[in-house]
Amino acid sequence: MLDKLIKNFIGERIQFHSISNSLIHLNYFGELKQCSTIDVGVFLTYLICSEWIKNSQMSTLAFDIT
Repeated sequence: MLDKLIKNFIGERIQFHSISNSLIHLNYFGELKQCSTIDVGVFLTYLICSEWIKNSQMSTLAFDIT
């Protein structure tokens, strides 16, 4: 049990320092805490709306790999 607590603590600290030092791109959503599919949907909606404002074409491609 102590091993799992230490692993989680170290993992959270590494993730925190990686994000705060800009080692992880802001648009990366995979396996990060506090990032959900809603966050990805909001970001995708933002991208689409920003391209509509510019009168540009926008296309998306989504995969569902299980």
